[in-house]
Amino acid sequence: VQTQDHGQVRGSKELIAENSSLPRYTSEYHALEEDCAQHLINGDNLSGVYTISLNGDLSQRVQVYCDMTTDGGGWIVFQRRQNGLTDFFRKWADYRIGFGNLEDEFWLGNKSLTLFITSQGRYELRIDMRDGQETTFAYYDKFFIGDARNLYKLRIGEYNGTAGDSLSYHQGRPFSTKDRDNDVAVTNCAMSYKGAWWYKNCHRTNLNGKYGESRHSQVRAGSI
Repeated sequence: VQTQDHGQVRGSKELIAENSSLPRYTSEYHALEEDCAQHLINGDNLSGVYTISLNGDLSQRVQVYCDMTTDGGGWIVFQRRQNGLTDFFRKWADYRIGFGNLEDEFWLGNKSLTLFITSQGRYELRIDMRDGQETTFAYYDKFFIGDARNLYKLRIGEYNGTAGDSLSYHQGRPFSTKDRDNDVAVTNCAMSYKGAWWYKNCHRTNLNGKYGESRHSQVRAGSI
């Protein structure tokens, strides 16, 4: 996800990742960076784990993985799958707070995602996928997720990329997990496909399903 008003480099960005883990970095001098793009502007140009402060408030510090190389850098990665060692078939509470290892496979957490979006303004989304040596991407010029009361409903903008526009099928859909069935299908899609997602009836894309049945993926988001 990338903030649109600052372009690809200066916007906050969030990402679902496929690449191997990279070193952890922190910035003690720049204490109030509100997103990965600000870290990049301040000279932190290596991908890794950084601390950001929502609205510059040090009491609301969150650790995130920043991708500083893809499409100008400055992306916040909010999901990565690359080896299948992390269980993504989890309950609502797990997806709310997040799980996994920021330097390996993880879901950042729906609570953190909504806090970024509401505090930092507009966002854009980029999804990168790999199947063997083949790589594709999907880019959306707007990205928004509702709060918990609105079941983390997904809103995305215009598509561009090489992967195909399968995510628009999920436009406006609430998030579903195995214990919170919010889809429109007769069955529980999260149970059927072994992972949480913004299911409809059921999906055209699902990056949190059973590993091995979808391509490796990395998702990035940034403020505009």
